[in-house]
Amino acid sequence: MPPQAHENSSLSHADFALFRRFFLEKTGLYYAEARKHQVEIGLNERIKQNGFASYQEYYRFLKWDPKAVQEIQDLIDALTIQETSFFRNKPQFDALKKFVLPEIVKNRSIGIQPLRIWSAGCSTGEEIYSIAMLLCELLPDFESRNITLFATDISRPALEMAERGVYHKKQIRSLPKKYQEKYIKKIGEDYEVSSAIRKMVQFKSHNLAIDSYDRFCTQELDIIFCKNVTIYFNRETTIKITDGFHRKLKQGGFLFLGHSETLWKISNKFKALDFKNTFVYTKENPTDISTHEHCLPIKKRASTISSKKSSVDHSDGKGGEKGFSKNDALEDEAGGSHAVVFKKGCNLSKLKDYENALLCFSGIEENSPYYLKAQIEYATILSNQGKYEDAILLLNDLVQKDSLAEAVYYLLGVLHHRIGDFKNASKMLQKTLYVNSENTLASFYLSEVYRQMKRPDLARKTYHNTLKILENLPSDQETSFSSEITPEFLSQACTKWINFLEKT
Repeated sequence: MPPQAHENSSLSHADFALFRRFFLEKTGLYYAEARKHQVEIGLNERIKQNGFASYQEYYRFLKWDPKAVQEIQDLIDALTIQETSFFRNKPQFDALKKFVLPEIVKNRSIGIQPLRIWSAGCSTGEEIYSIAMLLCELLPDFESRNITLFATDISRPALEMAERGVYHKKQIRSLPKKYQEKYIKKIGEDYEVSSAIRKMVQFKSHNLAIDSYDRFCTQELDIIFCKNVTIYFNRETTIKITDGFHRKLKQGGFLFLGHSETLWKISNKFKALDFKNTFVYTKENPTDISTHEHCLPIKKRASTISSKKSSVDHSDGKGGEKGFSKNDALEDEAGGSHAVVFKKGCNLSKLKDYENALLCFSGIEENSPYYLKAQIEYATILSNQGKYEDAILLLNDLVQKDSLAEAVYYLLGVLHHRIGDFKNASKMLQKTLYVNSENTLASFYLSEVYRQMKRPDLARKTYHNTLKILENLPSDQETSFSSEITPEFLSQACTKWINFLEKT
């Protein structure tokens, strides 16, 4: 057996690029630069367990050894984060309960016309079991109906747990008490989903990027859930997957995506429907769908973006500019009014009409003086969607175009901090302060990063520097990039942490 790899081996950017291409070719999974640390942890775990001496040796084994098939699957299992819960994203389940399911079943004959639902990327099963429980509540005669639930995932350990339907106490805490009492049985220290619920579901191993969608079901489907899965794929693969969903759905079928996912610039084949605090896509609008009490046709919509000064910050405007299209943006540009287009985008963003705001920003071309600002706003949208890796990639491209862009460095620092990449967070925040030494929030966040990196001396020094910047500001003045945080608030926070660090 080869010698054991060093525990502190660091994954170089060249090696990361090598493995990233391999994952994309073999599985369709795409790991953005910001996921490098996650990949490094998974690789080190598998390298250590198998006794390889280096990343390169392990790569050669995966790439060329016929016996590597099993190890590739084990590596994918190690790299795929399984995060879910019962009735996760309550507004979506409210939409399913109050509109989607009643819309589908109201005209169907019992036991004749089937109801088929697919949970794509089902993880450990909480989502599909939540759907099954909801069906049992809504349809007391569910056993006499022709209902089939499909659940697929790329991870075998996750599927095995899902099929067992056995969970720890913490895993069922989000399950309403009435469902726990009716559909969950306590077994020792664990909790088991009832056999009546488990037998409603067919679990299958499936890779959305490369496997046929007829592999687990040759018929059309009524509903597809695919939440927080496309974050593992690049845009090209996501388009392919979405086209597959469209082909697989019946006319009038529904598609549920994660709260941070959108079909913006991915597919125009679906109609988006706006519910309270969420939205759902349909393959074809039923004739009465727009007048239903629970649902309104959605204006084109994406996610949150802040205007002028706020990074990852939500405004509270009401109402909105309606009917704005990309053609409007281009017409304004044709007249030379880049400022008007950008201002409209920012105003729409404040009013939470995010997709129309994106239409404005996407209509600003690279030769416009407002291009950089528009791209920063676009990156902020991605960050508010939780797509930190995509936002980081976009911002890294902007750095190449303007190496002194203060807002770009600041946002990169905040985003790296959010994903726990403290090394790059400190680097970007330091660059922000190099461009503008009076950027209060950059100084404060840098203090926070040093503290979380367990570098108390640097943290204390930077908190003191933040206080020095604040001394010259009036207490009600807006700080850099935020209208929400006052110097008074920051001063109190800095003082608190300085006192804490001096005592430890």
